[in-house]
Amino acid sequence: VLLAALDDAVQEDSEIVTVYLGADAPRDASERLSAAIGTAHPDIEVEILEGGQPYYLYIAAIE
Repeated sequence: VLLAALDDAVQEDSEIVTVYLGADAPRDASERLSAAIGTAHPDIEVEILEGGQPYYLYIAAIE
């Protein structure tokens, strides 16, 4: 779902996607997400951070 949302939200002038991992996100999510986003959007910098939020597995910001 996150990747589909990013596909819709990323614009031509988007430069960076930051994903904040929630407290219950799988531990290997960082590597998998970074690879998947990088493959789908090779011109965009990807940053994955430990957000620790309790209710959402992922929160994404696009700049």
